[in-house]
Amino acid sequence: MTDRSLRSVLFVAALILSSHVEADDKRYWCGTSQETIESTRAIASWAAARDREAGKRSERTAIRKNGDLFIIDTDEFLAPFNNPADLVGRTITFIPQSSTTFRVEHSSLVYDEEVGPSRSFPQTGTNDYVVHSLASFSFPFQGRTVRNLYISERFGVFLAAPAANAGRTQFGPLDIVSPREAVIAPYLQSRVPRTLNRHQHELFVKESGATVTITWRSTRDPELPFSALNDGALDIQMVLGADGSIRFSYRTLTNIAWGSAVITSGSEAGRDVLQQIATVNDPVDDVNLNLPLANLLDIRQVQLHRVGDSELIRVRIQLGGRISPNAINRQVVVRLLFTLGTEMTLVSQPSGWRYCVPGWGCTSSGGNVQFLDDGVDMYVLDRYLPASANAIVETYSTSRVDVVTQSVSFPRGNPVDVDLTAVPQGTVVSSPVFEAFTVPVLNPQGVWERIRSEFNLWDEEVDGVAIFQNFTTDLRTFATAYSTVGNSGADGVWLRGNFYGSNVPRSPALLHMNQIIPERNDTEALRYYDFLLGHELGHRWLYGFTIDQEGQPSFVLGPFGHPAQYVDTSAAFPVYTNRDYSVMGGSNFEDLGAGQFRSPDQIGTYGYSWHELYLMGLASPAEVDPWFYLAETDPELGEAYHPPSGIVVSAQKVGVDVSQIMKSMGARSPVHEDSQREFRVLFVLLNESGEDTAEDESTLAAYASQFPGFFSNATGGRGTITMTLPLAPAAQFAAPTRGVRGEPIAFRDTSPEYPAAWTWNFGDGTSSNEQFPRHAYREPGTYTVTLRVRNSRGENSTSQSITIEPAPRSRPVRR
Repeated sequence: MTDRSLRSVLFVAALILSSHVEADDKRYWCGTSQETIESTRAIASWAAARDREAGKRSERTAIRKNGDLFIIDTDEFLAPFNNPADLVGRTITFIPQSSTTFRVEHSSLVYDEEVGPSRSFPQTGTNDYVVHSLASFSFPFQGRTVRNLYISERFGVFLAAPAANAGRTQFGPLDIVSPREAVIAPYLQSRVPRTLNRHQHELFVKESGATVTITWRSTRDPELPFSALNDGALDIQMVLGADGSIRFSYRTLTNIAWGSAVITSGSEAGRDVLQQIATVNDPVDDVNLNLPLANLLDIRQVQLHRVGDSELIRVRIQLGGRISPNAINRQVVVRLLFTLGTEMTLVSQPSGWRYCVPGWGCTSSGGNVQFLDDGVDMYVLDRYLPASANAIVETYSTSRVDVVTQSVSFPRGNPVDVDLTAVPQGTVVSSPVFEAFTVPVLNPQGVWERIRSEFNLWDEEVDGVAIFQNFTTDLRTFATAYSTVGNSGADGVWLRGNFYGSNVPRSPALLHMNQIIPERNDTEALRYYDFLLGHELGHRWLYGFTIDQEGQPSFVLGPFGHPAQYVDTSAAFPVYTNRDYSVMGGSNFEDLGAGQFRSPDQIGTYGYSWHELYLMGLASPAEVDPWFYLAETDPELGEAYHPPSGIVVSAQKVGVDVSQIMKSMGARSPVHEDSQREFRVLFVLLNESGEDTAEDESTLAAYASQFPGFFSNATGGRGTITMTLPLAPAAQFAAPTRGVRGEPIAFRDTSPEYPAAWTWNFGDGTSSNEQFPRHAYREPGTYTVTLRVRNSRGENSTSQSITIEPAPRSRPVRR
């Protein structure tokens, strides 16, 4: 299996808790995944391009420091797409004027307290809807009448069975205009928000004469009082009338500020009206036929069309055949790159597809992409594109197969969505009617670039940037936190590729840590954030490795980018309980004998296991005792995070040792003796402009001040965290004073103050840029070795002599 395909397998569902036995700690879902990483790159690239185009760099606010904290007022570069719901306490009524138009009426809240009998949503399977058959009337809608309503748990009514998964974690305008499903929804979601516990959802349906009233409610889970993912409540109502009228009423929307008001038949005539922007033909067979799938990825024609007079753009790329996942046997990529830095990227592979658009990020389902027998249609809004640029269309398999270039202009079309609260009373609007309410999408790369630029830092001297906010972002829609991983520069840790290892520059892991909760700085919360930060920083080295099993690389220890629940990850150095286990997941199993194993009675996700410390460079292979995982567990344990506390399972114990990692991944480099010990993590509070941050800063300072001690304890004092900015380095190194010609000599940098670059001059005309080089001299003599170290604050050098002696002559053997 190739590195590329292994990476794809790793990240297929890294943010999904795939489990038959749910973990106790429902508070946490990690969003670290390839899709997330690509989304952060997409928004960084788009935001930077938009800033360059608008010339906005000079408008940025300064960064304020409070001790070791960085406080930044947010803006549309750092957190764009901010359009939260503003309809609470209001009712909007749509009164049909023709088959495709509605008059809009606003009022204060109109809500029917007599909600009628309750209905239950399916608790198993993929369907998220119940079917209600109208008994007393047929609902007239855009030229047809409807009897069956498919009432979805996602707060909308479909007029036919809806798709099980509807796309991104929150809908943007592109996501609500692209699909062709008929739907009427006061607050449509792409999936049930994690802020709303599914078991707390209620649905009520009441028919009364010429109306049907549908009420959705969801309340907080009282068993989980402290959780960034369990603080939502919702109460919305929709009334459909026999006269075709539609009424949306919004009573409660607590901490769920994202959703879409939608009225569409999915088949409005304007959807099929195309205005040509550009067409480019490309010669057939102008590709390297030795590349995999070259004939399939041969570009024949590229067409750009505007849909009607709207901002929706269709890009049709005609190829040599079909590239849908079920039609190919390896990963392929189609990319549309604009010279100003924005791009659209489609990745298709046998396991599925992923489509990233400028700024808005990536999705793996929905109507943004349509696979054709001879290519693909990709949709985008012109608001995400430069007004004019040079466009490059490329296709890839193992390397670039074909390329087409064309200059294009995108005069802005009419917005696909409306601002419902701003529509004047009595205004007539045409179907489709959309408004996407969205919470801002954090641009973590933009946050780091802002800090790096203002304080003249280098990527190489920072390991992590922990970004907290005092407002809701898109992270709330799908996870608790995530890491972009970055690159520690170590080999034998993550699968080698184009983003990790010694062959690519070091870069920090950007940690999106979610919204800070000022009133929670007690012991429980502080321990929780120790775990949370330890987990996301841990992704800098963990879990992108395989082990060798019968000569094949295997992800059995971490199939979804985290230790599976069935893996024993007993902490090398317990922190809070005597049976702590890894912050990444797994457990500390007690072997009861006779194939029985029990997890600890309390949550202990506060340490790192010995094999994790090895991957972090904080333990030698000799220190890593064999460990194990449990196969064929009964009851079945899941493939991510940790199992319920105190559970007893029957299983087969399968031993693992560190040599299986080394055989599959290669030996870790740098080795333990030469590995990094001090890690710089910067703490950032991104502030909603105009807000008083004193309480937030106090809470974050408490989290930050505790974390270095926790990390030191969890690593047995082998690793330390610094939160300060670097100082100029002072060059120091360790090396023997004497050596022998032809024998390699180890030189070890011991410079304090975090140097980020090294230049060794060995005095014999050779040099090295490694931190811990080995060098053999060819001739005897005395040489002056000089080390020059550098970081963002300056440089320094030091020298010392080494005497190289001739190699001893071997004596003849007497006979």
